[in-house]
Amino acid sequence: MGKKKDSLLPKRVKYFNALDELTPVFRRAAPEYFLDVLIHGFRSGSILVNSTAIYAYPNNQTGIDFINHDLEYAVNESLTQSLPDLTDTLEANVSISTIQAEPPTITKVEQMKIYVNCSLDFADYTVICNSMFCYCTGPCFNNPDYCHYNGDCHNALNGSICMCYKRDFYRYIGDQCELYERSPGFYGLIFGVIAGVLLLIIVLIFVVIFLRKKRMFSFFIERRESKMWFTYDEERTNFQHTDMDAAARASLSNLSSRTGNYDVETKSFHSSDSELSAGVYRPRLDQVDTSKKFKIQRPEMVAANVGQR
Repeated sequence: MGKKKDSLLPKRVKYFNALDELTPVFRRAAPEYFLDVLIHGFRSGSILVNSTAIYAYPNNQTGIDFINHDLEYAVNESLTQSLPDLTDTLEANVSISTIQAEPPTITKVEQMKIYVNCSLDFADYTVICNSMFCYCTGPCFNNPDYCHYNGDCHNALNGSICMCYKRDFYRYIGDQCELYERSPGFYGLIFGVIAGVLLLIIVLIFVVIFLRKKRMFSFFIERRESKMWFTYDEERTNFQHTDMDAAARASLSNLSSRTGNYDVETKSFHSSDSELSAGVYRPRLDQVDTSKKFKIQRPEMVAANVGQR
């Protein structure tokens, strides 16, 4: 887009380089869009410079709106501010004749699409415009599921390439990360768990064996010690399980017989043994719990010598 400016200078100026003087003035108006200044010539009479400043449309809607609506005002302000300096440089009065802007050629950023060149050495690049600017996009942007969302897509010279994801226990492979497989770490974990379970089972087996043997040993000790305890019937009638049975039978002949009858009606005892006298016998069984089983410890017995009782 061009902006025309005519400057009126006095005849008595001996030398004036219009291009050098006007270029910084027009650049200051819009430095990010400024391209060049063209001097079309001088007219007779007072020095009248016919010049054109060229500004480029940017690839964004904000810049396009500035060029179309605000550039003319910015150029006029820049020239007005430069008049005192130009007057001092030329030692003559300098004024602005006319400023005229050309009609807008671009109003929307979408119109810039034909001017955006994706001239990279990458394949399948295209231009896309939104409401603010136009930009080049590669195949990864245009085809977001190219790697099946199992990897990162990168634009390369010959097209898209996929960098597949790798995790501790699995990973994706293939040109487009379309294949799934277990990683070595997964099998290492499985074998580690199996080995740990087997070790735990072995330890439990040893613990069970140890506790069982300990229990059997304790039972053996208890059985061995329990031989010192017998039931009432064992104490009264059976001595075969003890070493005192033989001693009891040997001394049986030395024990005198004591027999007699107990009369419940008369509550008296009649015996032929002179050592036993008649009397009243009242057994107290009312406080005896006959339903309980009990064991008694056999007292130590020493066999009496012949002639002793």
